[in-house]
Formats: sequence, C-alpha cells, structure tokens
Amino acid sequence: MNNDSTSATRTITEHTGLVAVLADLQRQGWRATELWDGEEWGPIHASWSAEEIAGHAAETELAKLRFLSESHAGHEGSMLLVWGNSPIELIADMTTANGFAEAIERAQRTVWPHYPEDEVATRWACPKCGSADVSAEGGEEPSEPLNGTLDGESTIDDTCEITCNTCQHQDSAMFFAIDLDQL
Repeated sequence: MNNDSTSATRTITEHTGLVAVLADLQRQGWRATELWDGEEWGPIHASWSAEEIAGHAAETELAKLRFLSESHAGHEGSMLLVWGNSPIELIADMTTANGFAEAIERAQRTVWPHYPEDEVATRWACPKCGSADVSAEGGEEPSEPLNGTLDGESTIDDTCEITCNTCQHQDSAMFFAIDLDQL
C-alpha cells in the first residue's frame, strides 16, 4: 500500500487491494488452487505468495480464482476479477456458499474497514504507479435512473478518460467525472 506522507488517505490500487484480500483469505483457511486465464484452468503452486497470485491474475482481463477450504473438506469457492472498475469493485462475483462470501467480506474489511460502503475505497488510483493524483474528462451523470434503455444499453456516456498527474499514464474508467472531481 502506498502511504504518501503528503496524502491524508492511503492509496489502494487494484493490485495492492487484491494482495491484501488474498493474504487474509489464506489466514482464514481459504487456499487459492487454480487460476482461469481466459482459456483454461491452471494450477496455483503452493509456494506462490499472494503477491505472485495477484500478478498472474493481472495477466488476463477477466480472471477467475478457485479456492479450497483447508478447514472444511469439499468446501470450495471462486471469485471473478474484473480489472479497471475500481479497487473495491475488482472482485465482481464470488461463490456465496460454504461461508466463502463471508470470508471475502471479512478480507475486504481488512483493506476497507467500512466495506462495502467505504467512500474512500472507491477513489481511483493509477494502476501503473498507484498515485491518487488523477484528472478526469468526460462522462455524464444521469439526471434520473436509467430504467428505460435501448436494446439494454445506456443512452449516456459514463466513461471518463483518466490521466495520472504523477506518471502521465492514461486509462479510462466507468465513473462520472463529477465524482472524480471531488477527489
């Protein structure tokens, strides 16, 4: 985690958040066993650290991790990772049976104490350098809820172009510019 002395809040990137969640899941007795790389399941070696697992998972846009409970034989769980949302939304889906969802929530709370309502956690950070010093352009905030859409697609553009003011990395995110201006 980046503890910048000039910042009142700590910056948590998708990578550092995932590493912390994986480490806590391991402490809770959930061992990552397989990684879906978009084409096939591959084994996660017992010697891999949480840092290494997160690194391998980051090599694919939509990664899945499979876990086994070390304390309850036959209990397994899985999580889907969607990179590019925000750190707190990286885990997009998970198995809810056998206590796995609760384990993930406890692990998320080690990173974001008020998960899932933690406002600070939804701040975007540069995926390249971890800086929270970002600028955003574009995107529209809907004036009313999007109940009626054409062919299931939104009629507004909610994609912001993000520029890191520290390393000049450019990316895009599904946030409203008005929200990013409040950072």
